[in-house]
Amino acid sequence: MILSRCVMRHALLGEVCVSIRSDARRFVARWRDGSVRLTVPAGVGESDVREVLDRLAPRLMAKRPAVSYYDGMVVALDGFAFEIKSQSYRRTSILVTVKEERAYLEVGTDIDMSSDNGRSMISDVMCRVAAKVASRLILPAARELARRLGVAPASWYIMSGYRTLGKCTSARSIHLSHALVFLPRELRDYIVCHELAHLTHMSHSRQFHELCDRYCGGREAACIAALKSYHWPILR
Repeated sequence: MILSRCVMRHALLGEVCVSIRSDARRFVARWRDGSVRLTVPAGVGESDVREVLDRLAPRLMAKRPAVSYYDGMVVALDGFAFEIKSQSYRRTSILVTVKEERAYLEVGTDIDMSSDNGRSMISDVMCRVAAKVASRLILPAARELARRLGVAPASWYIMSGYRTLGKCTSARSIHLSHALVFLPRELRDYIVCHELAHLTHMSHSRQFHELCDRYCGGREAACIAALKSYHWPILR
């Protein structure tokens, strides 16, 4: 398939804006306004673009700018999105509206989005929204994954913290952080598989990793590396 100008979604990079230029002789990728812009030569197919993105992803992630927010920014996630805009009628506040699978954050003009305090305020609001929507975004997919793997936890819970992404208790209860909302589906599934493997092996033994790798379809190591290099859209 020959591509025209489009937006593609990548597991690590998120939304990538792809532009074709007739005078381009090579692939050029750079960060701009929080997302990757990729310029490709004319006549390049979609599979070639995805191969290039996979190859460039580690280097791009290493160079990704620190967490930043700006007027008009859209943080597109798997099944949910945050839209950030400025507003001047409550200049010191962040107003939030959640409609279906989208949250609208209206940031008062007295709040400097580029400052440490402004970034912290916006990140905190995003986390509070994620905590409210996590059950419906995370748990159905987690239960379905467990069903496909033939594993049955005693119960599922959403945790309020976001530094620990998941845990499995001795009562066979699995707790998942609301921060999984901010991860791509592959990494959400990896966290779930990790905790499901703890139902059989509570320690991080060789047997545990073998089982987790099997649950992940042989991609445990790749998922661990991807999670370590993942650029979170929140402060954590």
